[in-house]
Amino acid sequence: MADHNESQLNSTPYFDPEKHPKDTLKAFTQFVICFELRYDAQYPDPPKVSLDAALERWKIQNTTAEDRDPKPNILQYDTVRNAWRSRDRVAKLLGMFTSNRFYADWLITEPDEQIRKDIDWDDFLTKMRRFYKGSDNETVQNFHFRDISQEPDETFPGFCNKVKREAKHCAFKCDSPTFTAESTAIRDQIIIGTSNNNIREEALLRDWNLTYLCQKGMAMESAARGGIEIADTGACVSVCGTSQAKRWNLLDKLVSSKVRIKPYMSNPISVHGTAICSVTFGSISVPVEWQVISGFCEPILSGDKALQLGIINFSPKAEIFFPIHSIDKTTDDVSKISLQKILTHYPENFTGLGKLRHHQVKLHFDVNVKPVNVPPRPVAYHLKECVHCAIDEMIKQDVIEEHPSNQPAPWISCAVITPKPSGEI
Repeated sequence: MADHNESQLNSTPYFDPEKHPKDTLKAFTQFVICFELRYDAQYPDPPKVSLDAALERWKIQNTTAEDRDPKPNILQYDTVRNAWRSRDRVAKLLGMFTSNRFYADWLITEPDEQIRKDIDWDDFLTKMRRFYKGSDNETVQNFHFRDISQEPDETFPGFCNKVKREAKHCAFKCDSPTFTAESTAIRDQIIIGTSNNNIREEALLRDWNLTYLCQKGMAMESAARGGIEIADTGACVSVCGTSQAKRWNLLDKLVSSKVRIKPYMSNPISVHGTAICSVTFGSISVPVEWQVISGFCEPILSGDKALQLGIINFSPKAEIFFPIHSIDKTTDDVSKISLQKILTHYPENFTGLGKLRHHQVKLHFDVNVKPVNVPPRPVAYHLKECVHCAIDEMIKQDVIEEHPSNQPAPWISCAVITPKPSGEI
């Protein structure tokens, strides 16, 4: 039991300023990213009791003489819910995910108890970042930034993201409205620190900007690597091996899992554990739950996450104009193409309900045959409304005509109600 609790503690984001005396702000920023992902996954909605109390408080504040029982609309409901979650984030971070030293820093940052009680998440982060910014040495941060280089097993997009992340802790400024010092510094450091000489030579030769450098560099690396890392559009889950998870610092965040992955035409694979981290492509970041399997496995990003990141795009399937029901099952491909050309060339003749207009057909029957009185078939109660709607629709389309109810009909045909799989009759 103790080992289980310890493993849960190790997989939980936790921040202690005493463990990061030299880069407190940087460590706090990275911790906040992990905490926000964990909070959104673990506490997606407020408890019903807490939400009801917040709504009751809103009603009291908005009760007037004209409206004794106000009801919140959707926008007001979301505002109350988000305000509760914003304050709850602060409470859970202080009570469950940080050390006593961090709480002491919070008391110094905001000595007013009432403000501490009512503060929301964004204001809380602003105050703490301002407090820890004084502990950072700008020269040291710039030195570390200039010392970044691409690791041997690090991908080019991963290296670009690392440089961008480190640049946020530096103070790159420029007064020119058309010149961005931060993007230029990031671009230069990527060119200097990359281990791919081909990317460096092309970037220097063609003077790529930051966006073009990231896009072209990733394409050149992927072409040289031969597609080792895969974005699988058919994969339902994102998978990586323990060796890759170790490089991503995910092993300490693993949560035990009983999931078994079934590859196509292969035996099921047991999952070592699951971990959530943020994956960035370009300017888009999404949280991805990785299924970590034992041993070596190149990371495979699931299709839906690759679509969210913009790595892949599905072209919409062209609509085929085929408004008729074909019963010829032996039609070959050539005949289908010819039929398709006819349908698309004369669409006005194949639109709407097909029938022979301006021509009355007389049904011939033997008048000497004695009519048989057949009682009408009963219609199930739950289908009566559908039957009335279907009859009204056929009358509207001029498929049938309504016969006067006070006049006899020469003949009738009992209706047979047959429900279709789609729910129609």
